[in-house]
Amino acid sequence: MLPVTFFELFHLYLKNSTLTNPHLFGLQSFSPEALAAAGHERIGEPCDFHFYEKSYSTSYQRRTLEVLFKCYCFNQQTLGSGFGLAPGARLSTLLRYQKRLAQQDDSLASNLDFYFSDDKQEGAMILNDRYVMRFNQWSRKGAYMVSTLESDFNPATPLANVATDSVKKTFEHHSLALILCEARNRKQPAAFRKLAREMNDAII
Repeated sequence: MLPVTFFELFHLYLKNSTLTNPHLFGLQSFSPEALAAAGHERIGEPCDFHFYEKSYSTSYQRRTLEVLFKCYCFNQQTLGSGFGLAPGARLSTLLRYQKRLAQQDDSLASNLDFYFSDDKQEGAMILNDRYVMRFNQWSRKGAYMVSTLESDFNPATPLANVATDSVKKTFEHHSLALILCEARNRKQPAAFRKLAREMNDAII
């Protein structure tokens, strides 16, 4: 179990502080040797783009949420980190939490851009032109669940905008006006209509 809650981990991620706290993951550092020794699996070749991953448990709203921590590298250079999430963290819950953080810290001010697949079953949100939350509708009547937390890398590093570029190439951008308009159609997925209502009510 990680020594921080998922909300605290999310806050660290938005502050770009995940890779400055190896002790959170029981590590002395994020070196390839330390990651391998701690049981992180390497995906990809070490001379090219690759990442190390390992599943951890964290506390989330009085229950446990499994997160797959990923440390991205290019050759010997550490690029950044990300998380894969087991179903359980609602998009609207994280957006409300991020909104509270932004009210307390100007450096976390919200600039949200939403992107959706044609059938609205999945999509992604880009926060402040850098951070990405991908989400899916896991059940027919359920809300969107966050599946990954990603971010672009330092502009000076290879593959700098890989997270946001991938979203823009995969999904269609939706303004708030377009979301509210399309949500009037009862044939749209329940998660999409629920998200639109919360946005319209300024809950998120």
